[in-house]
Amino acid sequence: MGFSPSFPDRRKTYDFVTNVLGLQVVSERVRRVVSELAPQDAEFLPVTLVDHNKDVVSREHFIMNLLHRREAIDLEHSDVVMSSILKTEIQFVHGLALKRDHPSDGSHVFRPVHLRSHAFVDVTLREALVQAGLKGCRFLAAHGWDGDED
Repeated sequence: MGFSPSFPDRRKTYDFVTNVLGLQVVSERVRRVVSELAPQDAEFLPVTLVDHNKDVVSREHFIMNLLHRREAIDLEHSDVVMSSILKTEIQFVHGLALKRDHPSDGSHVFRPVHLRSHAFVDVTLREALVQAGLKGCRFLAAHGWDGDED
């Protein structure tokens, strides 16, 4: 996985690495926290990060593949636009409503059905990630979320 040649001076890595592929690329520090609290929720695939000259920037990052999907979104009460191509996936969110009666399966982190580009975490994992002082990630409340990443 490589850095953009458009920004040759930017080689800094974070614990959560934003990328155009939509993959969740995380550091060894994130892997340790998630593996300790939620060993059944994710698998970690090693990835090497290289800069625009193909020089190695990090060998301690992973693609975090979440293993669970849950029916957590209340489509009837959400203000969303479904994808015209992937008819069961949400393309735009204007106001997200969560199901109030969805049973927990014990997962600390999962991808919601209909919104696979995002990860939902519970309070326990969120607190552990915040306590670890990890960089490159923000946590937003899912219920009422308007689709804005800021």
